[in-house]
Amino acid sequence: MAGSPNAASAPRGLTFASWIMRSTVKAVAVAAAVLVSLTACDKPKPEVTVFSGANSIHVAANCWTEDGSNAVGTPGCSSTEIGALVTNGQEASLTVAPGSTLGISVDTDVANAGWAPSLLINGQTQPLTTGVLHRRYWKMVYPETAASSLMGTPLTLQIITQGASANVLRGLWIIKLSPSENLNNA
Repeated sequence: MAGSPNAASAPRGLTFASWIMRSTVKAVAVAAAVLVSLTACDKPKPEVTVFSGANSIHVAANCWTEDGSNAVGTPGCSSTEIGALVTNGQEASLTVAPGSTLGISVDTDVANAGWAPSLLINGQTQPLTTGVLHRRYWKMVYPETAASSLMGTPLTLQIITQGASANVLRGLWIIKLSPSENLNNA
């Protein structure tokens, strides 16, 4: 047995077959432990990409629920927290040249749930579509008059995802759109 190629590979006192069996059991136990620890992790919030010209920004949801329940009241999504985010200038920001194309690309989860872009202008929400979108990409021309009519006041783009019913807010992304001072910049 000493001349056997397998005998040199197994630890002393174990046959090669029993050593392989123990190694396999240990590997399966480690794999199971890794899978259990991964299931405890939170799934990342879906992202949207907003772009205009050479400028783009990737933004995770300010708030999101995986199960389609109402996100309002969940951590980070109370009206007070969202209001403070905008008031304190902590939202994501993108510089856009008036007259340029503004594109929005959403994750598949968002498209499947349905979403609707809107602008928040002087505290009033202005929908940009007539209904809920179920596609991953949408674009518009950023208004030429945005810079002059609002005297440089940034617009806030809200991308709202519907939950199980139309009255349920499942997710929210807030992105400040700042008009470019140099119209040829973006």
